[in-house]
Amino acid sequence: MPAAERLRAWAFDAAAAEREPIRFTGLTAVDIQAPVTLAGARLGTLHVGAELHGIYAVWPASRHRMLLGLLLALAVAYALSIRLQRFISGPIRDLAQVARNVCASKNFSIRAVKHIDDDFGALIDDFNEMLAELERRDLNLRLNQNDLEKRVRERTVRLDAAVAEAQEALQRAEKASRAK
Repeated sequence: MPAAERLRAWAFDAAAAEREPIRFTGLTAVDIQAPVTLAGARLGTLHVGAELHGIYAVWPASRHRMLLGLLLALAVAYALSIRLQRFISGPIRDLAQVARNVCASKNFSIRAVKHIDDDFGALIDDFNEMLAELERRDLNLRLNQNDLEKRVRERTVRLDAAVAEAQEALQRAEKASRAK
């Protein structure tokens, strides 16, 4: 049944139009009825009908264009994904390289470079703060180690002096014992 006849048949059944304002006829057609009102008074009904027969008729001829459009859309999506991947994974890769350099050199004064003030930038700030804390602790450990080594040297010198004095006293006692 052509669209105009279906619409006319449906228009006469106003009660059916109220219950079902949108009616699909198979997979190729749709009929829509909407009431038109002004200040609460019904002026009439708007009828819209659409059929897909025309689209189905041109589909075989347009397959090549649709395929070309699909391929073009895929190429654009691929190019955008590569660019976004560099934007997203670039800062992470740089941060990982800084972490490897710090581990290899044990140099906690190395810092990561912050390129943008976003979540990755906050991560880089936190990483740099952690490196600064490790650097402070490393410096404190070296200072304490140097202080400890200095104390050990001083005590060793005193101990050596005491041992030398004890040996001297022992030699004097042995000499005095032999003299008796």
